[in-house]
Amino acid sequence: CVGGYGEEEAVSFACRRVRGWEGRRDDVRKLVVRLDLFPLAITQALDYCMDCGLTPVEYVDEMNGEDEREWAEEQRELHERMKAQKRETDKYPVSFVEVVRMSMKKLEETDPGGTMVAYSLLRKLAYLHPSDMPLELFRPAERRRFGVLQKQSLVVASTQQSTLGEGSSSSGSVTMHALTQEVVRGHLMESSKGKVVCELVKALDDKMQEYDKAKPETFGVGWMYSAHIEHLVEVLRLDGDLGGGTERGMWDDEGVERLVKLCGKTGNFLIQIACLYSKALKLFEASLGLLLAHFDDGERADVADMYGNMGDVFSSQGLYDK
Repeated sequence: CVGGYGEEEAVSFACRRVRGWEGRRDDVRKLVVRLDLFPLAITQALDYCMDCGLTPVEYVDEMNGEDEREWAEEQRELHERMKAQKRETDKYPVSFVEVVRMSMKKLEETDPGGTMVAYSLLRKLAYLHPSDMPLELFRPAERRRFGVLQKQSLVVASTQQSTLGEGSSSSGSVTMHALTQEVVRGHLMESSKGKVVCELVKALDDKMQEYDKAKPETFGVGWMYSAHIEHLVEVLRLDGDLGGGTERGMWDDEGVERLVKLCGKTGNFLIQIACLYSKALKLFEASLGLLLAHFDDGERADVADMYGNMGDVFSSQGLYDK
């Protein structure tokens, strides 16, 4: 279930964090209660207030606006449906969904020319492993938006950096809270899911092509990206997008073939270099399920290749009977 601050603890935290709020404790109390005393929602809302110069009352008024109320009610209904499907949405309250959406809408005001790029970037980040997401994975236009996302507390810089600039540097990495990722995936993808995932798969595949088992200097690529690829595949599996019935509207043939190739390359790294056989097998099994569900053709060459990859996993462990 959702964990949170005690009421007095939340009020004191907000008053310490935002200069000038100590004398507004009653208004601050209304804000933190409106946010269900949920720490992540409170922190992000406070950073929003500091960036925009809002008082606690003004922030609550924005949350309770007519358009926001209608949207929030739709999200509550979606939230309940997701809970009924055992999607574990009790890990965060609906108020946190509202806070993330307000931060995303702020992007439209702070960077109107790059809003769609920033939205696409945020949605891609929601599918990667939450820690150490490398900036080099993204296009220069996307990298220029990391500073904007950081100002809205949607991402934080890695420990090697304190802030993210507005330039297009490819060095460094970012972290995104796993619950923020869940909110973006579950409530804020709109109709862009297929496009976002396919673009992300292509970017990851382009990076993994640099790995060569005969060149030790390329092993770092595998170590850097394998966790992100595993995480992406697991999220897609849990969402039913790898053979669970929703995948046909999301994938085109090229997207399926690229993901299968990516899983094959990553799985081979996990076998050959990392010796993480069970993780490799999961990738191969997920790829096989998607291939069979999408093409409905068990005689394709890539299906045979995936069975061969699974055989390599067992052979590497001396499990010849399998």
